[in-house]
Amino acid sequence: MEDSAFDLDEMMASFQASEPSEPSLPESVREGQIAIEAFKKDVEAVVSNDSLKQLDRLPILRQLKDKYNLRLHDSDLRKMMHDARRKGRAAYEPITSGRKLKRAKSKWLWEGLIMDGQINIFMALAKTGKTLLVLQFMAALMNGEESFLGRKLSEQNRRRHILICGPDMNEADWAECLDTSGLLIDDELVGDERIELLTAEDVFSLDDDGIDFIARKAQQYPGLIVLLDSYTKAMEGMGYQDKDTSYGDPLSALADAVAPHGATVIVIHHVSKGNRNASPVLAGRGSMRMAEIASWLVKLQFLKEESEDSSSDGLITGPRKMTAIGRGRSNELVAEMDGNGQWTNGQALDLVLRQMEEEQQKAALLNSLNDRQKEVLKILKAEWCDGEKSTVEMVAGRLFGGPPNEDSKRKARATLDQLKEKGLVDKEILIEECRQFTVYWPIEDVQAEASEGPEASRLKAIDEDSDCPF
Repeated sequence: MEDSAFDLDEMMASFQASEPSEPSLPESVREGQIAIEAFKKDVEAVVSNDSLKQLDRLPILRQLKDKYNLRLHDSDLRKMMHDARRKGRAAYEPITSGRKLKRAKSKWLWEGLIMDGQINIFMALAKTGKTLLVLQFMAALMNGEESFLGRKLSEQNRRRHILICGPDMNEADWAECLDTSGLLIDDELVGDERIELLTAEDVFSLDDDGIDFIARKAQQYPGLIVLLDSYTKAMEGMGYQDKDTSYGDPLSALADAVAPHGATVIVIHHVSKGNRNASPVLAGRGSMRMAEIASWLVKLQFLKEESEDSSSDGLITGPRKMTAIGRGRSNELVAEMDGNGQWTNGQALDLVLRQMEEEQQKAALLNSLNDRQKEVLKILKAEWCDGEKSTVEMVAGRLFGGPPNEDSKRKARATLDQLKEKGLVDKEILIEECRQFTVYWPIEDVQAEASEGPEASRLKAIDEDSDCPF
C-alpha cells in the first residue's frame, strides 16, 4: 500500500511538472501594458484635479498620451475619463422587489418640448422665430400660466431664476424680442431681478470662463433656466470646427458643470438648408455629438415649403411644425407666428393636417362648381350674413331678376338641391299658417355654431353685429 501511495504521489508530481506553464508576455507587450497603466493614473489625476478647467483636460491628456507613445483616439480618452470618474464610487446597489421607486415630481417644464433639469436643443433655419418661442414660453411660465400653445407647463417652482446668454444679438435687438414676449416693461426686465441677460456686447463664449460663470449661477440659483442663444455664436473664435466630433465638448462640459444643481439648459442652434427636412438628430449644424449630449431635441420648420424659400429679411408669418425627439420618444406640434411675432394656436400635427386636407377638398369642390351654382351659393352666404335663411323664391328673384316664375323657381330649386348634395348647404321644411315651404342656408356656419343651433347663431349675429364669417 505504501509503495502504491508513493507511486501515486510521484505520478502526480510528474504530471504537474509536465503541464505547460503560462507563456510569458513579450517585452513589447509588457512595455505597452506598463505605459497604459501609468497613463491611467495620469487620467485619474487630471479628472480629480478641480483646479484644471473642464475644456483643458482633454488637450492635456492628448499631450500625455504622446509622451507614452500611445495611439489613442479622443473617444478612448473620454472613456478613460469616464472610468476615472467612476473609480472609488460605492458598489452598485440594485433596487429589488419590495422597495418603492422614486418618481420625479416634475419631468417637464413645458410638456413634450422642454425637459426639466436637462439639456434641450431648439434648432431651425434663421428667421423661424425660435428665440421668440422660447422667450414667450418663459413669460408664460413666470406669469403662472397653466399651459402654452396647448401644452401643460410645470407647476413646480415657478419663481425660477433665468439666465440668458445671448451673444447672437446686440442689446437693442434683445430689447425688441423681450418686449414682444412680455419680458420687458418700460425698457426694464420684469421678474424682480429674476432675469439676467448677456448680449453680444458682452462677447460671451462657451469657453472655460463661460462655463464656470453659468455653473456659479446654477449653484447660486438651484433650478436655474439657462438660454444659450446661439451655440454657433458662443463657439466663435474657440478653434472648433462644426464638423469635428469635439464641437460638442463645451456643451458636454456645461452639462457636467450644471447637472448637480438641477439647471435646465435651452440651446438655440441652427440647421443648414440642406438638412432642414432631416430628423432633429441629424439636422443641427456640427457632428451628431451634440444630439448625443442633449436629452431633448426640438426642430422647428415651416409647415409650407414656400415659406422656407422666402427671401424676406423679417419674420415670416404662418404655421410652423415642431418635431421633438429624445430618449426613444417623439411628438409633433404645429403653432403659428403672427405678424406681431406672437406664437399662437398650438395644435397636434395630425389634427392640423386633417384640417388642411379638408380645406383642400373644400377648395377643390368650390372650384368644380358651375357659374350658376357659385352665384346661388353667394346669394345664400349674403342672406345668412344678414341673419336670414333663403327660400326658393328669394333665390330665384335675385338670381334671374324680377318676380320669380315657375321656370326660375324650378331652376333655383334644382341648383339649391345640387349644392345640398355636395354638402355645401343645408335645408329644412317649415310649416307656417298652413303653408309649407323650404329654407336653405350655407352649411359651414351650422357646423361652426352646432352647439347653439342655426336660430341661436342668427340671433347672435344680429345682437352682436358680428363680422360676417364669409
